[in-house]
Amino acid sequence: MPRCVFAMGFYFAVNSLTDKTMAKKKEEGKNQQELGYEEAYTRLQRIVADMESEQITVDELSAKLQEAVKLLAICKHKLFDTEKEVQSILKGMEAE
Repeated sequence: MPRCVFAMGFYFAVNSLTDKTMAKKKEEGKNQQELGYEEAYTRLQRIVADMESEQITVDELSAKLQEAVKLLAICKHKLFDTEKEVQSILKGMEAE
């Protein structure tokens, strides 16, 4: 299987799983939220790179996919929170 096709399939699978489990991850994610966006994103990129270079064995695949789902949830949550903060700041500036 070509690496790019595998990576694209992985990306879509992770997005689908993350959307379905986001509410559950918010509860579980309180401890994980200590992980910063940059670190979570970097770890996610490393997992994808390992998958693309076929460095992850079949035995590791499930665990890495689960980790990737958690990391993606952290990134989405941080981005959503940041967007809300920026909108709040902008509304405050408009009011002045």
